Amino acid sequence: MRRLAFYVQKYLFLLILILGIFLRIIYLGSVPGGYHRDEAYAAWNAFALFHEGIDSSGHSYPVYFEAWAHGQSALYTYLMLPLIGLAGGQVTSLVVRIPQVVVSIATLIAVYFLLRKIFTQSVAIWGMFLLAINPWHVMMSRWGLDANLAPGLLIFGLLFFLKGMEKSPFYLLSALFYGLSLYSYAVIWLVVPVMLLLQFLFGIRHKKIWVDKWSVLALFLLFFLALPLLLFLLVNMGVIPEFKIGCFSIYRMSDFRSGELAGSLREIWENIRYTAYFLKHQNIGQPYDVIMPYGLFYISGRFLLLIGIPVLLIRTVRAMTARRFTYEWFVVVQLIGAGMIGSLVSVSVHKINILYIPLIICQVIGLDSLSGIGVFLQKYYSEKAWRICRWGAVLLVIGVYLGQLVGFQVTYYTDYKELVSAYFQEGSEEAVRFAMAEAAERDMDVEVNEGLKYPNVLLAAEIKPKEYLDTLIYSEYKPAPSEFSGHGVTFYMGIDYENISNDRIYVLYFTDLEYFQDYKLTAYHDWYVAVPIKLN
Repeated sequence: MRRLAFYVQKYLFLLILILGIFLRIIYLGSVPGGYHRDEAYAAWNAFALFHEGIDSSGHSYPVYFEAWAHGQSALYTYLMLPLIGLAGGQVTSLVVRIPQVVVSIATLIAVYFLLRKIFTQSVAIWGMFLLAINPWHVMMSRWGLDANLAPGLLIFGLLFFLKGMEKSPFYLLSALFYGLSLYSYAVIWLVVPVMLLLQFLFGIRHKKIWVDKWSVLALFLLFFLALPLLLFLLVNMGVIPEFKIGCFSIYRMSDFRSGELAGSLREIWENIRYTAYFLKHQNIGQPYDVIMPYGLFYISGRFLLLIGIPVLLIRTVRAMTARRFTYEWFVVVQLIGAGMIGSLVSVSVHKINILYIPLIICQVIGLDSLSGIGVFLQKYYSEKAWRICRWGAVLLVIGVYLGQLVGFQVTYYTDYKELVSAYFQEGSEEAVRFAMAEAAERDMDVEVNEGLKYPNVLLAAEIKPKEYLDTLIYSEYKPAPSEFSGHGVTFYMGIDYENISNDRIYVLYFTDLEYFQDYKLTAYHDWYVAVPIKLN
């Protein structure tokens, strides 16, 4: 029976992994269509670094990017560099999204081993299954936002932290992933040290952690990885001047976002209230963040949270009161870290993204608690009847979740596809390239609808950073550019509708069509290129 159970668990693991991979890679390059503006900025910075070694602000391999003047984490951009090399120096949607989908798939495996370590094999299978089909995790796996690396990296760090309690060389891997997580999302800079301290003190108290060469090396590795960001903070606080370490830049930003954190108890309370409202309704972000009524966790997941969170907290409090070691404390620590973020910043779907995997773990705890009730009732049934009831319950839960998954996937590839492609400006890349080719042939300039942001234009036109910076003219709303040039063509960001000229080519949204009735129009989804007819 044990051998049979082993093979069942093994094949379930493979089936769930295959399902999770399939949900994340099918049509990856085309759904969502286009690029989110932050995704485009990270991609163009990768393109710029690959070709000329500087970013959009002229800095050489910075530890943190001055995207939009207020910053963007660097890790995602650097992960794209080898893929751009494999793609011959070009950026494609697959190149942009492969880092995220690889980390997301690896997270499925990490969650399985984490839950097997904390709970049981069956809980690990259920947790992997719930994460594999989770709406939030599937959706965020399919586009390249820098912050969405953080949940997976923190899970990797936690998994190897727990494994390090048994074999201390694993602490090195834990330090590596915790250190890398700092380069994925600036908001977690405050909470990662707190989480690590809570984990470390608990392990020390229960004699699960001891000082040896591996733990000391891990500490030095974590400090080494965090040091450039510590120096970056000192530079931007005016404590030390900006400088370079080899080719890497640690510079002073034009707009350092230190004011985003709550500065008063009132602001903290408002953030907590807003976070609670968000978790209740799960529909306060951009329209492309969630698909209702599926939300972040499906309706069934929300129900299980009402059971799992109290059970987790009660078990943990009981264990700590009895001074007994429990791995569940480490799940609570993840909730504490995410709760800190929810109290310090104005919440959005991606800002508290490190909360969602711990909440999925809470759902599994809720499900496991319900099965515990079934075990209690087992004495009232015959063995045969009990087996029938147990497997019936298992199949019912799987059926409910798969039914919700089917509904979610149908919506994702139909209504949501149209919605997100509009927000991600599908067709604009082709429109920019066509407009640039027409403008180069006719020795004309291009005006671009202001809804299309300059990183999207830079990426589509494959303009290299030196040419961009040499021709850049800022608008009055610096650092947004009013114009720049690439490949001999000048792009003006924003259309002057009162002075439509026959000497220019226009990249416009479908809402602009009324202004260009006398132009030859070429459509790319909702985007159009308008070329003066008199020149054709």
